[in-house]
Amino acid sequence: MRRRTNNPQFNPKQEAGRVPHPGCLGNVPNVGIFIAADKRTILQGPRTEGEVGMGAIAASTPVRLSQALEQIRAARSYTLELLGDLNTEEWFAMPGGVTHIAWQVGHLAMAEYRCCLDRIRGEQPADGELISLAMLTIFGKGSTPDADPLKYPPLDDIRSAFERVHAAALTECAKLKDADLDAPALKPHRLFTTKLGSLQWCARHEMVHAGQIALLRRMLGRKPSW
Repeated sequence: MRRRTNNPQFNPKQEAGRVPHPGCLGNVPNVGIFIAADKRTILQGPRTEGEVGMGAIAASTPVRLSQALEQIRAARSYTLELLGDLNTEEWFAMPGGVTHIAWQVGHLAMAEYRCCLDRIRGEQPADGELISLAMLTIFGKGSTPDADPLKYPPLDDIRSAFERVHAAALTECAKLKDADLDAPALKPHRLFTTKLGSLQWCARHEMVHAGQIALLRRMLGRKPSW
């Protein structure tokens, strides 16, 4: 098998029977990434100093979990690109009178909490420090966006919850075992039944709302963001 990186600890004999798994860690240098012969476990070489961060994939991670978490990361990366250059007024603008970006971001924070934490390990007493019950309600399914910023938490609080929930989701879900993924989600949803399905839907759901954010940007006169 051809070696994929310059990892000095790479041992060709140990890699026999492993299949390369392209891109599951994104652009991370000096890491050899392979799928073991059982096709259920990620095997990788060590990262360089400082590269192990929020929700980092462990040295041995179920393939299905790795793929689901990478989809969540990729969706969030695109959403953040769409948010990066907005001013405060644009966050609450409602061109067309349907929705605004602040509601979209708060809704994504709520949804990631429900999909990656609530349905995976259940509600915990400290979860209010990640996202408040008020936010779960005001940005919940069936809520109606309002153009009045005073009816919402401060924008900094919305963004902070958006970031905290994402960090907690990646960190906690990275600890799941492969067998956990086939267990029923702790709360029902019409689009999936298992915990793996809940994680997969989180990324898909975020891309749906990233599309709405992208459309709002265009309606506000912004150029497309690819």
